[in-house]
Amino acid sequence: MKESLYHTDKNVLKRYSLNSEQEERFNGCDVTDVSFSNGIATFNGSTSVIYDNDFSLQLKSQLQGSIRIKATPTDATPSANMCLFGVGDASATNRFFVRIKTDGVLKVTLVANGTMQWSLDTDTAITTDNTEVDICIIHNGVEPSTYINGVKVAQTFVTDVDRTQWIGVDDGYDIVTIGALDYNGSGATELFAGSIELIDVYNIGLTSPEVSALYSNSLYADISADGLLLYANAYKGVIKDSANIQTLTNSGTTVVRDNSNVMYFDGSSYIDMTSNVTNFSSLSQGTICAWLKSTTTTQDCILGFSDSGDPSSECALIMAASGALQLLVREDGTTLQDVQTPLSYNDGLWHHVVVTVTPSDVARIYVDGIQANSSAKTGFYSSVNTPNFMAIGANKDSGGLQWYWENGLNDVRVYGSVKTAEEVARIYNSTKEMYLK
Repeated sequence: MKESLYHTDKNVLKRYSLNSEQEERFNGCDVTDVSFSNGIATFNGSTSVIYDNDFSLQLKSQLQGSIRIKATPTDATPSANMCLFGVGDASATNRFFVRIKTDGVLKVTLVANGTMQWSLDTDTAITTDNTEVDICIIHNGVEPSTYINGVKVAQTFVTDVDRTQWIGVDDGYDIVTIGALDYNGSGATELFAGSIELIDVYNIGLTSPEVSALYSNSLYADISADGLLLYANAYKGVIKDSANIQTLTNSGTTVVRDNSNVMYFDGSSYIDMTSNVTNFSSLSQGTICAWLKSTTTTQDCILGFSDSGDPSSECALIMAASGALQLLVREDGTTLQDVQTPLSYNDGLWHHVVVTVTPSDVARIYVDGIQANSSAKTGFYSSVNTPNFMAIGANKDSGGLQWYWENGLNDVRVYGSVKTAEEVARIYNSTKEMYLK
């Protein structure tokens, strides 16, 4: 079954990326004593809070929705309750909050129109000290449910007057807080100690597969189960292949976390994928995708696949010395595929490249969601007769390693299916925020 998260990205009412104080202020927030570093906001537990009261206007019409929070509490069983996200009424006791209790349990409560409509606790503690937890509160218009790290968890309704209600049932809310709770003139209370990486507020109740995919792939990728063979990205200093649930071998690659999670290559390093060669050797059609940033004036490889015993037998997605993007397929020196862009992209900016190949039609190359060129040739991975090497950031022939990538590279994917122009545009649009902000 194909699961696309593109529509979930469109249904985000508000995304708090928490990259910098300047960015949050630009988004209308009032920030007090919160420190920002490497895409994470750190709260001191005593004075740190972010207010976004204007956002309360959008919440008033929401009768279902979802709230996703990625947070790391310093103390997972704190001495006092800590609020991660709150909505309040400045002149009444009405409030909504997501709280970590002193026993480590997550509590979510809705008080609306003067009545506690419902309050639930997870049955067990949600994390440990200094360990990130991915929380998702879902309300589908019928009842709320809680997901921890992509999995629906057992919960108990401590209060259950009307569990069908969601935040929009009360139009008196006028306070929105991150890292604290504020209502009825209380000021900021239940202040959170730890870090928060992301808060997304949706206007729909996400499905279980959507929550699972969001957690598994971290961030906002349009990950499709339709033929996904490779999905390599950097997350918190670890390079992972989320399609095959494995940590990839890092051969000297420097991973830098700069307001996001991306791989940076130093021009003499690569990620060894050779153990996956057999997964690709029979592919006569498919799709290759990647986000990249480069200023190269030499030929550099994004994804290499080759017979290292031959001088020229490979299927390689490369950036030519001119800065053009190119899929080059050769077998024993004979060029079978050579589709490339007419323009150059070695401008130091992030770009998204996609190449699709069909066995009987044409190869197409897209940049930033738009087709840039096509070719009537149809060579692909299966065209390399005896492949024995595969890598992100390099290629290898009988002369040894070559075409090392230098600069940024991330979100490298290979599908066994051929993506349509619409699907290519969706993948680009659902991932571009991370790279183009």
